[in-house]
Amino acid sequence: MPRYKDPLIKGELSSFSSERKYLRKDGSAIWVKRTLSLVNDPAGRPLYFIRIVEDITERKQQEAELATANEYLSQNNLAMEAAGIAVLWVDEDSGRISYANRTQRERLGYTADEITRLHVSDINPALDAETFARIGTALRSSNHARFDTTHRTREGREVAVDVFLLH
Repeated sequence: MPRYKDPLIKGELSSFSSERKYLRKDGSAIWVKRTLSLVNDPAGRPLYFIRIVEDITERKQQEAELATANEYLSQNNLAMEAAGIAVLWVDEDSGRISYANRTQRERLGYTADEITRLHVSDINPALDAETFARIGTALRSSNHARFDTTHRTREGREVAVDVFLLH
């Protein structure tokens, strides 16, 4: 008897699942999730097993793409943290700060956790919602923008900055 059926019969498991990759005749891969459950009679005696086979190929492809994207972001993050210039990522729809590298955080006096709770207008009051939306519209059409402005540090000091935006 396969190793996974005994714990089902003994009542130690309610079901058993595993994922497996198979190759089709044409060489392409298909991923499946196999789930096995035991059906008992009213007295608790085993009657039969039910096996469900689910195609999870698309999910596995998405997981692989996500892993690749995470690796890219991780490498990108290392480069951004080591950069000698201040880097700030802002969500283009909400204006919330999603990332600031070490140089930027030190310049403004915030921790990584603190700065990601801020809106861009918290460090640049001139960028109210209307101005931010106008810059966002221009940025989407040209893919970049550059301007001089000031950022306010945590202590309230104004720091002159040259902003270069990429979309």
